[in-house]
Amino acid sequence: MESDKVAASRALTQNVEMKNQLDELQQRFVQLTNDKAELVIRLDSEEFANREIRQNYNSMEQKLQANEERFKFKDEEMIRLSHENVELQRQQLMLQQQLDRLRHYEAKAYHAGEETEKENGADAPENEAEEAKEVGLLHNHSHDHSHQHSDGHCHDNDHDHSHEHNHHNAGDHGHPHDHPHDHTHDHSHSHPHDHQHDHPHDHGQNHAHRQAAETLPTAEAVERLQSRFTTLISQVADLTEEKHSLEHLVLQLQSETETIGEYIALYQTQRRMLKQREYEKAAQMRLLQAEREQLREKIEALNKLVVSLGVELPADAAQAKQPEAAAGSEHTPGEGENSQQIINKIQDIISEIKENTEQPSHNHAGDHLNCCMGKFEVV
Repeated sequence: MESDKVAASRALTQNVEMKNQLDELQQRFVQLTNDKAELVIRLDSEEFANREIRQNYNSMEQKLQANEERFKFKDEEMIRLSHENVELQRQQLMLQQQLDRLRHYEAKAYHAGEETEKENGADAPENEAEEAKEVGLLHNHSHDHSHQHSDGHCHDNDHDHSHEHNHHNAGDHGHPHDHPHDHTHDHSHSHPHDHQHDHPHDHGQNHAHRQAAETLPTAEAVERLQSRFTTLISQVADLTEEKHSLEHLVLQLQSETETIGEYIALYQTQRRMLKQREYEKAAQMRLLQAEREQLREKIEALNKLVVSLGVELPADAAQAKQPEAAAGSEHTPGEGENSQQIINKIQDIISEIKENTEQPSHNHAGDHLNCCMGKFEVV
């Protein structure tokens, strides 16, 4: 009887210990479930962060493409402006040459007018001398003609009728000849004076009119050229200023492009690291799933052993109350051995579960990156 009581007490204590171990196993299973949920939450947060980084990367790629298009447009505009600048410089040179040519022609025309005036002033005395000679020759010719008519009058003096007729004719003839002589003389004396007076006046008027006609278009052309030259100079200054501003803008865009390139390189590095961590987490999740299946199988085995042990304990208690000591003494050692085997199996399974559920301390060290300063920590 005492041995039966001792065996029953041992079985009860072992049952209590097994219940405690089962509670501990359940707590560990709950802890594993919580750890799994935490890992799932972390995985979701990492996926969300990865989506945000992917969106940032796409936006940066779009900005980079837009900046490249702007660079292309600005390069084309700079090439066009450089060609226009060269064309404007060429036009400016041509206009300067035309202005110099017009000034040369104006000076040449002015000097030619002065030389013409001088030549006209030098030819005036020669014309007066020639006209005086012509007047003298006409006067001598008239005097000789009147002298010949006087000789004819003296030769016909012997005949009265003829004398009177000749004298009358000579008088009549001399009168017309004297009149042309006087008219010629007066005309010859008045002509040089009128010619000398009218020629410089007409020449001065013609020269002044010609000089005014040449000066007015030349001055107007010079004013137009000067105005066009000033507008071209202002346009060249504006284009130069715009060129400098475009160069400054190009430098700024280049610096922004370099910064964007650095960000893209950093993003690619972080993305590679995140992908590697995703692969590692996926492998850990697969391992956890396998361990979970193993734990489930072991818990099912423990449940079966506990059920079998709970069935055998009431049988032991009934046999202990029987009055037959011999029969009870024969069955008790065999049943104690079976329960001891079950307990040993349960302890082995519990020790295996403890070994599998022991989590090593994971220290999330800082991941050092070569392309940036500081540390990249896992959130």
